[in-house]
Amino acid sequence: MILFRDAIIILALFFLTLGKANAEGNRDDFYRNFWSPKYHALQLSYCSMDGKSCGMEVANAYCKVMGYKKANKEIIAHNVGLTHYLGTNGQCKGWECNGFKLIRCVGEINNKPPEGYAYNLR
Repeated sequence: MILFRDAIIILALFFLTLGKANAEGNRDDFYRNFWSPKYHALQLSYCSMDGKSCGMEVANAYCKVMGYKKANKEIIAHNVGLTHYLGTNGQCKGWECNGFKLIRCVGEINNKPPEGYAYNLR
C-alpha cells in the first residue's frame, strides 16, 4: 500500500514539473532559424548603433521585423567585418564588428483566415 501511494506521488510530481517545462513554449508555436541573418544585404550587427542594446534585444527586434513574435535563441559571430545596424542606414566597418551567427525566431500558428482586402469588401 505504501509503495502504491509513493508511486502516485512521484507520478504527480513528474507531471507537475512537465507542465512547468512546457509552459514557456506554446503548442501552436513554430520556429525558424536565420543563419547569418542579413539586413539591407549585409550581415546584421550584434549591437545597436548607439551600443546600448545587444544580443537578444536586437534579435527580438529583427524577428519582429521579419513578422515573427520574438526570438528565443541567438549566437554571436565575432569579427565578421562589415555589418549593418538594425533600423538605421549605419554600418560597422572593420574586423572588430560582431554579427549574428544564428537567430531563432518564434511564430504562432493562427487558424484565422487573413483579413480581406478593402476592394473585396466593397
